[in-house]
Amino acid sequence: AGQIITFTYPHIGNYGVNDHDFEASKPFCRGVIVREMARRHSNHRAEDSLDALLHRFGISGIAGIDTRRLTRLLRDTGAMPGAFGTAPEADLRAAAAGEAGTDGVDLVAQVTTPEPYTVSFDPQWARPGHTPRRIVALDFGIKTTILRHLSGLGTVEVLPASVSAADVLEHRPEGVFLSNGPGDPAMVGYAVDTIRDLVGQVPIFGICLG
Repeated sequence: AGQIITFTYPHIGNYGVNDHDFEASKPFCRGVIVREMARRHSNHRAEDSLDALLHRFGISGIAGIDTRRLTRLLRDTGAMPGAFGTAPEADLRAAAAGEAGTDGVDLVAQVTTPEPYTVSFDPQWARPGHTPRRIVALDFGIKTTILRHLSGLGTVEVLPASVSAADVLEHRPEGVFLSNGPGDPAMVGYAVDTIRDLVGQVPIFGICLG
């Protein structure tokens, strides 16, 4: 979220895209860099091209870049501000220099659900004889596949990242799931407070925030 993605594989877009495979409501990156974009996709499940997807969501992309060289540079120096486009080089350099980056930014607030929603228990993902449970998932940037598998455990109430412990406990959960999400966990102190207040009151499990 909030960053430009560099793909290291030289040929991107061969498989195309389809909405069924989306892991979020939309892409949250700010740009895409590739060595070569496939001119046509060839997978039978594809509904559109990667290029069309970027256009649909207003995400800028650039091809013809030596992405492996760029990756080595990023490996040695770490993430850095960047800009690309059709503007004069001086303007692009100024844009990159003025980029604040993601340090100190609450990226979770950009990707969390704005409203609670429910994912119903789905028996096809459950073990035989499993008794459905009540689960609350705190959405720090949760992936669709995770929700699909959680639905095999029971009904999942997905809540915005900013909810309080009291909000969570109102749902009488038998477990609270802390989702994956982007950025520095230090920037989501409100979530830390909620989790601290939940410890000892309900089982908590989670995956990779930050």
